[in-house]
Amino acid sequence: MKKVETSVGDLVWIPANTPLMFYYPKERHEFAWRSTEKQEPTYGLIVSEKEGIFRVIVGTEEFYVQKKEVYGV
Repeated sequence: MKKVETSVGDLVWIPANTPLMFYYPKERHEFAWRSTEKQEPTYGLIVSEKEGIFRVIVGTEEFYVQKKEVYGV
């Protein structure tokens, strides 16, 4: 089976209950990472990638998710 390669600008499938990391906006004067999960599977648009992590946009929110947790579309 051929592995699907994903890169910036691609949509990825994010299964339900996948940990999504985010941090509060600067206006909150907190720099603390938080984790959330979507109860339903969703798509995310990759806007950047680093070692093992994608930064994705889901709807109007921005999250960080591990590459191994998502599926290329």
